[in-house]
Amino acid sequence: MSRSSTSGSSWERIPSDYDVISSSPPISDEIIDEKGFEHSGYENPDFNIFDEQHELPHAPLLDSWTRKMNMGIRENLSEIVQKYFDDFGSSKVHKWLLILSVWAAISDAVEIVAVSYVIPHVQCEFGFSSFQLSVLTSIIFLGLLIGSFIWGTIGDQLGRRRALILSLSINAAFGLLSSISNNFIQLILFRFGSGIGVGGSIPLIFAYISEISPSRRKGYYLSILASSWMLANVLTALLAYSILPLQTAFTSWRLFLVICTIPALTSTFLFIVCPESPLWLASNDEITKLIEVMKIFYPDQSLKELEYCQSTPIESAQPKRTSHKKAIDMYAKLFSHKYYRRSFLLALINFALSFSSYGITMWLPSVFAQIEIDPEASFCKSVMDESTTNDLLCGSHDAGNTEQYLDSLYMALIQLPGNMATIMMLDWIGPKPILMLSLLFSAVTSLCLIYSNSAFESFIICCLYSLISVFSWNSLNVLNSYLFPVEIRSTATGMMSGANRIGGWLGSLSIGLFLTKGCGLSMLFLCFVILTGFCATMKLHMPRQLTIIK
Repeated sequence: MSRSSTSGSSWERIPSDYDVISSSPPISDEIIDEKGFEHSGYENPDFNIFDEQHELPHAPLLDSWTRKMNMGIRENLSEIVQKYFDDFGSSKVHKWLLILSVWAAISDAVEIVAVSYVIPHVQCEFGFSSFQLSVLTSIIFLGLLIGSFIWGTIGDQLGRRRALILSLSINAAFGLLSSISNNFIQLILFRFGSGIGVGGSIPLIFAYISEISPSRRKGYYLSILASSWMLANVLTALLAYSILPLQTAFTSWRLFLVICTIPALTSTFLFIVCPESPLWLASNDEITKLIEVMKIFYPDQSLKELEYCQSTPIESAQPKRTSHKKAIDMYAKLFSHKYYRRSFLLALINFALSFSSYGITMWLPSVFAQIEIDPEASFCKSVMDESTTNDLLCGSHDAGNTEQYLDSLYMALIQLPGNMATIMMLDWIGPKPILMLSLLFSAVTSLCLIYSNSAFESFIICCLYSLISVFSWNSLNVLNSYLFPVEIRSTATGMMSGANRIGGWLGSLSIGLFLTKGCGLSMLFLCFVILTGFCATMKLHMPRQLTIIK
């Protein structure tokens, strides 16, 4: 082009996005003119085209291109890891981690269930009022609620493994302290602390397992993990049957609480030697640690893609942020345009299912006790006869009466067929159809309780409801774990667990209040809540395969 202009002034070229200058100092005036632009430079013998290049202030294109390439590598890390899991399949490490996670989940469920067994013994020893007993049963739900929201974001920031170690240790510590409580204040404070630990462990465990399982086996793995609740019920009932009737120097209910902390204590130490979630490491660009962890899973397999990424420097595209800002960002993303629909619908389903489950199961001890003294009493009479229930608190839990513990054991064992069925069906049918059908049958079963004519019939219907609810819980746990991307998965499962706890607390409270207006009204309201969850499930959009959600 001509170096002239129609205006007569010297021609000035606008700096382009491709302009770069050498980092070497100018040797002569012929290389860089007064405008600061580079000429050929070939006349300078010291000029080296391989000198380090720097962008002009007006030319960010090269840096932008590099950043996009880095972002592409960063986003593909999770896909690479999941591809390894899908191609190489399950290893021995997968199986051991699944067993450990089930044991850790059992420790959390045992801590929740154990309080229902010790309440009659605590009431007899300390003489707590009905209001104090209500606070004692509900305080753990408050801890679960707070722990669910706190530990979810901690798991996304510190990693699943470290957050699990902390939450399990808190669960074990406060569980032990509960066994040496000497008054009402100490007992509720320690139960609240235990609830905070349990509230974090449950969502973290499900996030951890969902991130180490092959895509085609996610439903299988998560169904096995979800069966931990049934196993915890069986274990707790057996411990109560064996320990609580004993007459020992150390009060039996205190010994019972100490033994119930063993799963949490052992899980804490075992997770110390476990690997971190590979998908969490991938989402945080920790490639060196990621390769080390993947070699634990597959020591004899080639990891060429990850090794290539390790040799490619990755520049973080996100600025460093403080912990509280990260937590706000994670919850903001859950309600962003991309995820707000599934976040709201899943929270509603968790609320409805927990509301109905705890609304019924909280009255089961009364039904079990009523079977022993008046087998002809209906469900409504069993749960509304306060004088009978109060008389049973101390009278039916002596050393010679262990039938109520066997009733609880039967109630837990009835869930075994449901767990086995969901393990086989989830990957084949999918979690959404199973959840819809189980919620519909749960609504019908809850209405049948109104028409039960004896305590035994009520017990059979409650067992049937327990069996059906297993399908709902297992399929919902799968949805909670994999419908969100890795970087916010722990936060999402924590929020869903929080909705779960709110539903459980309100269910146990509301159904009790509705019972004052009549048993039929309370069951109708319970059915309405279940159907609300059914409608929310219908509106939930599902991917065809259990793959990485972006």
